[in-house]
Amino acid sequence: MRESELESLMDDVYSFCGKHEILIPKMDDDYPRSKFIDLQLQELNNRFDVVTSDLLLGMASLNPRDSKFLNLKWIKDLAIVMAKTKLDQTWSLVYLLVKLTLILHVATASVERAFSIMKLIKNDLRNRIGKEFLNGWLVCKIEHKVYATISNDAIMDRFQRMKPRRIQL
Repeated sequence: MRESELESLMDDVYSFCGKHEILIPKMDDDYPRSKFIDLQLQELNNRFDVVTSDLLLGMASLNPRDSKFLNLKWIKDLAIVMAKTKLDQTWSLVYLLVKLTLILHVATASVERAFSIMKLIKNDLRNRIGKEFLNGWLVCKIEHKVYATISNDAIMDRFQRMKPRRIQL
C-alpha cells in the first residue's frame, strides 16, 4: 500500500479533514507524552511480561482482513483454512497462536464470571469461608445448569454412602 496507494489515501484524508474542519496533526513533530500515557505504559509493563506482550502483539497481527489471505474475514476462517490445507502441521506454532487467539476471549470471560460469582458469595458477611468450602460453593454456583439435572434423591444417596450416618436420609 505504501508504494501504490498511500499518497491517494492521504490526499483523501486531507480533503476530508479540510472539508469538515478537522485539525490534522503533523506526524513529524515531536509531541510530549502525557503523564497519563506514561502511567498506562507503566501499568501495562507491570501486568505483562515480555513473553505475554509478544504473544498479544502476535495475536493482533493475525487478523486476516486487508491482507494476502483471500476471502478470509475472521481469525476463525484462518484456522479452518490452515486445518483443511494441513498448514497446521507445517506451521504448528502459528496454528497454536491462532488457537490461543480464538480461546482467549472465552477463557477471559470464564475467569471474569468466576470472580464475579466469588464476589457475590464471599462478601463482608461471609469473609471467613474456608478455601475448600468456597471452592465447592463456587463449583456449584458456576455449574448450576449441570447440578439442576441431578435429582435430590441422587444427592442424598451419594451423601449417605460417603460414610455411615446416624440417621438414614
